[in-house]
Amino acid sequence: MQEDHVIFYESRNLKVNENNYSTHDLEPAAIVHALKMWRHYLMGSIFELKTNHHNLIYLFRHPNLDAYRVRSIEFVSEFNFEIKHIKSKENQVLDALSRKNQISQMKAIEPGNHI
Repeated sequence: MQEDHVIFYESRNLKVNENNYSTHDLEPAAIVHALKMWRHYLMGSIFELKTNHHNLIYLFRHPNLDAYRVRSIEFVSEFNFEIKHIKSKENQVLDALSRKNQISQMKAIEPGNHI
């Protein structure tokens, strides 16, 4: 966002192994992906990373990290940013976008829908 206006959205399909990841693991992966995509704009700048996933606030303070998280934190530490939590109620558009796939899967398994 720039001056409270969204200037671009970024997304990608999950990799085969990422389909089994929990939300706790997918959120840092999304941050790493976004930082890789926008690295050339963000390096050397101070910015705010807004998320509705509260656990990301503690990303750098976690005492027991696996190798994947260590690599992620190493990459992310190159940037100068603050993680700010936004409640889902206040972030309805992005929350709806992040749940789009889950909603379509739930509709597919409702009674009366045949798979």
